[in-house]
Amino acid sequence: MKKTFLTLLAGATLLSCDTTTPEPGTLEKLQGNWYGVEITNHLIAQGLWDTLHPHSTTMMTLSLDTLSSTAIVDSVGTVLDTASLVVNNDSSITVTSNASNLSWAFDADLINAFGQPVLDSLRILFTGEQRFQVHMLTEDEAIFYFDTIIPIQFGTFSANMELRHTEYWQK
Repeated sequence: MKKTFLTLLAGATLLSCDTTTPEPGTLEKLQGNWYGVEITNHLIAQGLWDTLHPHSTTMMTLSLDTLSSTAIVDSVGTVLDTASLVVNNDSSITVTSNASNLSWAFDADLINAFGQPVLDSLRILFTGEQRFQVHMLTEDEAIFYFDTIIPIQFGTFSANMELRHTEYWQK
């Protein structure tokens, strides 16, 4: 009787075990090569003007290495940017560019002559640190959003320039 009870108990214990594979964590999901689907940069002089810069994603790759905490943005074999990567939590990552420039993010041809000195000032003042909100992250899709305000002064013109950056990637 005791043996039968122990056998039933062992069987019930085995049947109640959770055999589902745990979902990968944020580090595992981020790791690897991501391919650009849509990247939009928005440059806003609050209350004055704004420009929307859809970025060509043809052959654009974002390589994230969570083990070495690095990120590389590549376009058709040309490295546009290298950066350090910090995973703050499941909903936030910080990417700090080594070049800390905005050259590849904004198409200067879309900005008028008045805006060119503003863009030049931003290139100097922007530190390259981007704290992205992770709007969506699965094993094969990611949406990142970055928004910051940089006060600039150019001659008598001063404004709080807002940089918005939305990225949609797939593996």
